[in-house]
Amino acid sequence: LEATQQKLESSPAASSSKLEAEAEQIYLRTQLDARAQELKKLEIEALSNPAQIELLKAQQTLLSRKKNQLTPIIALIETRLTDKKQTEAQKTEDELSHTEQALAGKPMVIQTVTRDNIQYSRELQNVNEKIDSFLQQKTKLEAQLAEMDSDFKNAEKKISLAGLSPALGKILREQRRNLLSDVQLTLETEAIQEESALSSLAQFKVEDRLKALTELDSEINRLLASPNYAALPIEQHKQLETELRELLTTQKELLNKLNLADTSYLRTLADFDFARQQLNTLANKFLVYLDQRLLWVRSSAPIDVHFLNELFHAVEWLLSPFNWLKITQDGVKIVLDRPVLCFLGIISLIALSSSRRKLIMQLASVSERVDKLSTDRFYLTPVALAYTLLLVAPIPLLCYGVGWLLSTQAYVDNFSRALGVGLLHAATPLLILQFFYRLFAATGIARKHFRWQTETTQLLRRQIAWIRLVSIPTIFIIHATGTAKLSAHSDSLGRVALMVSMLALAWFLHGLLKPRSPIVLRLVNLYPRSWLTRSRYLWYPLAVLAPLIIIAFAVAGYYLSALELQQKVIVTLRMVFLGVLVHALVLRWLNLVNRQLAIANAKQKRRAALSERHHTPSSAEDHPLPDEQLLDIPKINAQTLNLLNVAIGFSLFVSITAIWKNILPAFSFLDDIVLWQHQVISADKQGSLEPITATNLLLAGLYIFVVTVAIRNFSGFMDILLFRRLSIEPGSRYAINQLARYGLFTMGFIAVASELGGSWDEVQWLVAALSVGLGFGLQEIFANLVSGIILLFERPIRIGDTVTINNVTGKVSLIQMRATTIIDWDQKEHIVPNKTFITNQLVNWTLSDAITRVVIPVSISSNSDIELAHHVMLETVKTTPMVLTDPEPSVVLTGFGDNGLNFTIYVHVNELGHRQQVTHQIHVRLLEALKHNHIEIPYPKREVHIRMNADPVDLKPATDNSEPHPQAN
Repeated sequence: LEATQQKLESSPAASSSKLEAEAEQIYLRTQLDARAQELKKLEIEALSNPAQIELLKAQQTLLSRKKNQLTPIIALIETRLTDKKQTEAQKTEDELSHTEQALAGKPMVIQTVTRDNIQYSRELQNVNEKIDSFLQQKTKLEAQLAEMDSDFKNAEKKISLAGLSPALGKILREQRRNLLSDVQLTLETEAIQEESALSSLAQFKVEDRLKALTELDSEINRLLASPNYAALPIEQHKQLETELRELLTTQKELLNKLNLADTSYLRTLADFDFARQQLNTLANKFLVYLDQRLLWVRSSAPIDVHFLNELFHAVEWLLSPFNWLKITQDGVKIVLDRPVLCFLGIISLIALSSSRRKLIMQLASVSERVDKLSTDRFYLTPVALAYTLLLVAPIPLLCYGVGWLLSTQAYVDNFSRALGVGLLHAATPLLILQFFYRLFAATGIARKHFRWQTETTQLLRRQIAWIRLVSIPTIFIIHATGTAKLSAHSDSLGRVALMVSMLALAWFLHGLLKPRSPIVLRLVNLYPRSWLTRSRYLWYPLAVLAPLIIIAFAVAGYYLSALELQQKVIVTLRMVFLGVLVHALVLRWLNLVNRQLAIANAKQKRRAALSERHHTPSSAEDHPLPDEQLLDIPKINAQTLNLLNVAIGFSLFVSITAIWKNILPAFSFLDDIVLWQHQVISADKQGSLEPITATNLLLAGLYIFVVTVAIRNFSGFMDILLFRRLSIEPGSRYAINQLARYGLFTMGFIAVASELGGSWDEVQWLVAALSVGLGFGLQEIFANLVSGIILLFERPIRIGDTVTINNVTGKVSLIQMRATTIIDWDQKEHIVPNKTFITNQLVNWTLSDAITRVVIPVSISSNSDIELAHHVMLETVKTTPMVLTDPEPSVVLTGFGDNGLNFTIYVHVNELGHRQQVTHQIHVRLLEALKHNHIEIPYPKREVHIRMNADPVDLKPATDNSEPHPQAN
């Protein structure tokens, strides 16, 4: 290696060959990788044999020195190789530029073909560079894959032979921590696919051009077909043709090379993507393997007598004046090194601090607007949240800025860096706790905007006030000691800080969730029959015991596991508080929407009351069903709240699952509980048995719960979110809600069936047989089900329509899958099968137009003045209220009756409910008008003549208006 380095330094020409440089680079990398693999094997072997620890340390020191010697050599080779490639590329580019400059004065066709050749040369150079780049990345991926595979196999081997020891646990935890960063790749699958598509398109263009150059003579004749070239002398034309032939031949060679390069590039992209997928697959497998085992591995010794000695040294390290003097010196260096950044940060903090009074005034102004119904708007709450966040931001931003500067500078002392990391991690919880402390103030958002009870906000504010004084310093100490050089500081002082923070958290949760706390009492009053309320005696001890269990982990020596559990508990609590905040925001929006809906309902009722003052109904038919346009606000509120609770609960479940996903594999025993197995047919028609475990059963139950709640409460949610903004008829709303319920039920059924092992391949024949059997046995029921779906899609009837079918007239109140409910004028409910509406004749009085015609027959005496009677009846009808002028009323003489003249009155009314009212008013007004004009309304008369002592044959029935018989008594 030393000889190689001397050769490179003394004679650069000796490594001018690209192949030789690459070979030397590969050789040195192989040596370095071999040393690294050897080190890892020795580390793992030493764990099972403590006598080899000293030898391991010596070999590790020697290997580190060798690695330090190899690193500059590899860097030198890479630098020389990069310079060589850049020199060759620059040389090629200079030649192409020189060729392009020499084109001046040549014929245009020569210039065009030459420029095409130059462009193809550059594309070929670009493709080759891309190939080299992806080959290097592929080599790195393969090296990472080999290293990860070796780590995985060694871990499996040592765990199976010697079990998990604290030392091995530390190594595996370090591997897991680095595993996430190792999997960060340069290109994602989408980018590779896009690059492959672009390369394929470029290759298609190249192949198309190669087809055109198959016959050079034809291409030359095409290029020289211009009259300008045809008029040239024969010698110049031949010379031009010869030069053009040489250029096209060169172009054909370039295109062939470019085609091969594109093919190689596509293959390289495919190989790179395959290597990336392999690495991701192995990394995920390794992650799951480690997560299943690392939770139960000790990372330090249990707390004993020696623990106090380590704790004393850790406290001495933290409070050492020399260390704090180094922080002062490092701070001065940072300020001198980055004066502009520090100046901008200080100016920003001063600006935020100086605007504190203005922010408080703005919050007070927003609270005043929220207290008034006329000025209360939902957007005021997000504005108040933003003001509150700006109000508490200065101190956390100062901690974050100082921590970032101390932890990212390479020249700072280790103590300064540890302190910077502690401040960096303490800034976020400080911001969150300060924000919620301000949120629960007496004039804060919780009281003014969310209308929370005073006892609840006071309790939350008191609890946050004291826990921030404990949690912020402990979080600072945990992360500061975790960054220190000596792990003993973290195992002692960091462990004590962890136990103190968890003890404080347990007392905090006890104060909030104990059965007699204002929060729990409020929950019981609001939701007395809720499962959350009923199980309060279960989740209260679990919430308090969780931090105590973490303390037990730390005391027993599982400090790193306890630290990971503590971080996840804190993030989970943040998600819960965020869910409560979102719930309060949506609830406030819902209250404002309900206020608008109540105002709209009140206005509509007022209009209906004013309308009824002028028109008094006279029969039972004139009392319509309750107005469908009036929204049932209590029902909508209940449904929307149910959906809101389920949505937030499901979101919290998904978020908490994502937070604890690397811990959940440790409880993968549920996957080992096999309930039954089902056969799965793969794409190659091969069958295999897959188990259905307790996890699948739990997920199926979760799906059933979510779908059931969604189906029951979907209509109210849609009324609040969508229908109130759109002018949709009640029938359309009902149809949309019903179809959505059917869709939700179908999706839920498919999800549950797939989770429990059901597939269409397994049940299709059974479904076919059942369909035939049910088609014969239950054909009426299936006919009604299909008819119900047709009614919802085709909509010949809608909710609220007045229909007549089978001598039943009434309003449609409910359309279900099997039958439709009609309420007649006697308020009786008629259940009519859906098939009847499809197959029988149906009268829909209000389908497309609510205007109907009223026919009223009238008879007058034969001796009456016909023209006067016609005029009186027509004027009476025209002046009757609720009679439409378009279509115009009409009075027609329809015939001569036995007792008088028969007239028929035709009028139109705007609504079906006006028919009886108009008929009543026309009858009353006609009776008065005809009496006033002395027009007689005849009544049927019949005279009966009885002849006594007569022969039965002579008895004839008497006729109306006949003279009396002489012999009648």
